[in-house]
Amino acid sequence: MKKFIFLIMITVGVAACNPYGSEIPQKLVGNWINQDNGDWEYGLFEEFAIARNYFWKYVSVSDNAIVISKDAPYNQQITLNINLINDTTLDINGQQYRKATIPVNLADYPLNALPDYVRDLAAANYQRLTDFPHVEPDTTDFVPFSYNHVDSAVVLGYHRNTAQGLSSFFERYSSAPYPVWGMFDAVWLVEDTLWNYGRRSNLLWKFNGVASLDMSSLLQCWSFANLPYVLQANDTMLVYTNYETLPFGICRKEHYVMGSNQRLCREQNAFYNWLVTKNGSAFSIGQNSSHYLSDSAFYANRLADYHKNSYYLETYINESKLPLSKKFVRYNTALIKYRFALDVCGINMADEVLDTLKINEDDFVVSVALMYAFKRVLNKDSRLYCDSDTCYLPATQENINKNPGFILCKDEEDHRRLVNPKVIDDLGLSRDFADYFRFYQEQNFKGNTTTIID
Repeated sequence: MKKFIFLIMITVGVAACNPYGSEIPQKLVGNWINQDNGDWEYGLFEEFAIARNYFWKYVSVSDNAIVISKDAPYNQQITLNINLINDTTLDINGQQYRKATIPVNLADYPLNALPDYVRDLAAANYQRLTDFPHVEPDTTDFVPFSYNHVDSAVVLGYHRNTAQGLSSFFERYSSAPYPVWGMFDAVWLVEDTLWNYGRRSNLLWKFNGVASLDMSSLLQCWSFANLPYVLQANDTMLVYTNYETLPFGICRKEHYVMGSNQRLCREQNAFYNWLVTKNGSAFSIGQNSSHYLSDSAFYANRLADYHKNSYYLETYINESKLPLSKKFVRYNTALIKYRFALDVCGINMADEVLDTLKINEDDFVVSVALMYAFKRVLNKDSRLYCDSDTCYLPATQENINKNPGFILCKDEEDHRRLVNPKVIDDLGLSRDFADYFRFYQEQNFKGNTTTIID
């Protein structure tokens, strides 16, 4: 047994030396952040580079230039003229970049001061994520809602693993899958296990409208606030994760994001770290466990959370050091609003709330929770308020044949039924939406649509 442990220790020690070789100097290895606007633009690693939202091969490396290329069908090549100013500052093609580092060291804290470390790390992360002098206002909105088709996006991932330390060593060499991506319904296009310093992944994700990535699942970490990241139709997002740089369970793991929504993802990350510094129970977005309460008590519980969440978001927007994008404000406002609506729309006193919140058809592109809430409202209205016997019917083959315009749905008890599209008209939604909702239901019955609830 002692011999076995000794061999493991030797193996781990060898692995920790990273004996695999590198195509670039070790001082260049790392993620490089644009010092003007905070964008993660380059990842320079031993065996490949990350740039322009993709993986690149090294063609040549010299003291003052790195040439990288992409394989077919891209067949692109770019030259990075480099000047290493100091250990943490690199000039690439005339633009200065800072190396991404963990700003607070756990070794500086006593063993019983883990909460202090988490708070200080979050504060330092927030400062790091917002300390950029040239961030301009961004009024870009989400792509308008598209009816009657399934959208998709690609998520590329690099999970860094240099086998530093015992847990990282066993993760690398165990037969179990890497716990990187929490998107179980995604299509794995490529899973690259040959690289010596980590694993690369390529996933295709199908969804409707805007897809929300649950980051607590994506980063395999404890997270008190479920602040999703966002994918839109035809997006490509590249995510770097590294579990070796932070102890297990410390908020979100070290990660960086590229893609068309990089700014929104970074704003979400800054908001998350700001919330950690304020209150560990702030921003209660996610599945609610108070369903065992009476309707009145449950409603009071959710209403209190709704007001608390709204207060934190409004405070953050007012206190932000940087101009927040229109997408950030719109997405999180909808997240709070429709998560609350989803929770309460099935109980008796919900009518006043739903009348106040209203259903904005344009927001279906922003919040998956709105679609779930709408289905509950549809069930509620069609069961309780419809003035016709034909507002909904049992989904028998005879009724399907007699009523080809009705929409095949499932109710709250997962029973199949037919809904008259007039109910949707009466709720103030367009006939285009009624047609889309029919399509959405058909796709769900076929199992072709992935949606992750906010």
